[in-house]
Amino acid sequence: MKKVFLLCAMAASTMFANAFDASHNYIEEWGNLTLKGVQLSSSKTGKAVQLKGWSSFGNYDENCVKSGTDIQRMKGMGANVVRLAKYFKTNGGYGEYTIDQIKTLMAAAETNGMYCVVDWHILEAAGNNGNPKTYTSDAQQFFGQVAQEVNNKGYKHIIYELCNEPSGCGAGDIKTYAESVISTIAQYDKSKPIVIVGTPNWDQYINSQTIQGGHLIQTDKANVMYAFHLYANEGAHKQLLNSEFLPATTKVPVFVSEWGLSHAQPEKYQGDRWNDVNETVADQFMAMCNGQGGSGQIVSWCNWSYGNKAEGSSTFKSGCSGGDNLSRSGKYIVGVLGGELNPEIIKGAAFGGTPYTLSKKSVEEQLNLDAYDQNPKAADEELGGSMDITYFDANNTPDENYEEGKEYDPLKLVDALDHDKGGNKEGLVIQCYAGRAWCNTRKWECVDLTSQMVNGKWGGATGLSWVSSGEWLNYTFDVKDPGYYSLEMCMPYGNVGYGEANMDEKTGKLTYTARASFSMSLVDHASQTFMVDIDASSETAEKAIEKDEFAPFAVKESQVSAAADHIWTPCASNNSGTKKANHGILFKEAGTHVVKLMFANGFQGELASLRFSYAKPWSGEGYPVEVETSVADASAEGAAIVVYPSVVEDGEFTVVAEGKAQVVVSNLAGATVYSTSIEGTTTVNPGLSAGIYNVQVVSADNAAVARIIVK
Repeated sequence: MKKVFLLCAMAASTMFANAFDASHNYIEEWGNLTLKGVQLSSSKTGKAVQLKGWSSFGNYDENCVKSGTDIQRMKGMGANVVRLAKYFKTNGGYGEYTIDQIKTLMAAAETNGMYCVVDWHILEAAGNNGNPKTYTSDAQQFFGQVAQEVNNKGYKHIIYELCNEPSGCGAGDIKTYAESVISTIAQYDKSKPIVIVGTPNWDQYINSQTIQGGHLIQTDKANVMYAFHLYANEGAHKQLLNSEFLPATTKVPVFVSEWGLSHAQPEKYQGDRWNDVNETVADQFMAMCNGQGGSGQIVSWCNWSYGNKAEGSSTFKSGCSGGDNLSRSGKYIVGVLGGELNPEIIKGAAFGGTPYTLSKKSVEEQLNLDAYDQNPKAADEELGGSMDITYFDANNTPDENYEEGKEYDPLKLVDALDHDKGGNKEGLVIQCYAGRAWCNTRKWECVDLTSQMVNGKWGGATGLSWVSSGEWLNYTFDVKDPGYYSLEMCMPYGNVGYGEANMDEKTGKLTYTARASFSMSLVDHASQTFMVDIDASSETAEKAIEKDEFAPFAVKESQVSAAADHIWTPCASNNSGTKKANHGILFKEAGTHVVKLMFANGFQGELASLRFSYAKPWSGEGYPVEVETSVADASAEGAAIVVYPSVVEDGEFTVVAEGKAQVVVSNLAGATVYSTSIEGTTTVNPGLSAGIYNVQVVSADNAAVARIIVK
């Protein structure tokens, strides 16, 4: 089955599963997977395991596996496995996951309790070679990195698919290639992992050539399974069920790593592409995968594909969410899996439920800025000024002509700073881009996200493009090991202009301040020093950085070595950025912590990902008990102490307290900048300069710490 764009196999059954539970952790239940005879099984229970889910569509625009939110939604639809199709040699890297993106999605799968197939997706198309031996050294490098990550993180959920759909070669070539790559994986992953080996003629001739040809792999380094692919509406493929698939299930462990309901090349189908679906053959195939119809085992599968390309095999007709967006194929697969057509996404953690993990093993762990905690409705004016929400946009009110729920093209909307209300665009002033069309993630949450170029490849990071003074984002961290973590920022271009963007209302001309800066603090322990000078700090005593901010310093790549005082460098090319070694953050306790990324000044430019590396341990005291009540106004019920507003425009803020209280204002470095005594509700004007401050209020029987931004 020769095709220009890959297709994947994943199907569903209810025979060997209880009622679907989106909160269930399959990794905890089954642990490392193994083989018992030809059957994929749990090393913990010894029982047969059937993995069922979807494959990504590489990392193309039409792909819907780009973040942990996508994986969480997939699980809600019934999946317990996700296949990451790592394309290779495609259009200069377009459509390919980077290794950092693969690692991020591997972690997201683990957080969601799902297994993850990492697929080396070679494909005979656009002049590429379908013989995996051609790319042996590249595959060894890639799988070596994946296996090291598995070893470093102690993962139990990773399955290695060594080559997608070999073509133009025999089973002997595939065997020689696979044995070489298995040896590389085994250097790092000693768990005897599951590996899937491709079979000749686009993963079809598993019986006639791989088995009968005597090309099975004998090794004690891995548990070897063999791939079979099928497309239900491809006439010739139905014959393969009896000649190739069923005989193979009685002889070797089989994994259907890709299958679809459409033709094998759905992009060439001449009829209604959304109806290029054959449920009759699909039903027959699913029954066989469930061990019926003469099958010798329960077979795991991945359906092609979890994307929205205009073809019958896609899960979505548009967007990447369920409900009415599901295609005919998508509805069929969700029905087989027994999941929800439009599952609810868990709120309150990065990636819509997946915390960002840090530990002693963290080395340049990349945090993409689209991983912010779930955002409230962007146009909710009641939330617009509160420090208690995830994201604050000072200009989040849409134009009066904006129709809520209408699918606008973000590229045709007009940013407020463009000040263009008519002519050839939609004629609407939306105060933020709400995501870029080419970013394909969280488009309508009023956060200005854009894909970034890292190490010479687009899509290496997701960052921010427009930020206004007083905005912030929250990120949930799962800290395994207390300690200091150095911080590095990736700037995609060295000549980006940073600074506050201001518009002249009459002329529409934009001007910018000198630069931007950002601060980080702990939401759950707001009074604690978080941004630290690592070199000047010890294991029991922290030293705050000299300035209460991290300050991006934009320099051209050619000037990096000469800019002695720079903190950050660009990473558009293979120069992946440097860090000022003494700058970082401090977590005093393990556990889940919410970190606030704040911008006292705005900027126009592109701020890409953040990277964290473990620097040294912390063995001092943990965090004190704090009461936090930072709200937008004094009407909040049950709040004994209130500080408002959270964004201070005129220098004044109000403290609501019962009886006498002491008010202490400190900067983020911990230095006290103002102190006074009050009684009852009091408005104060400390004369603070622009910046971010902690306000601690202590009364006889209560205490609170609030965060304010002074503009």
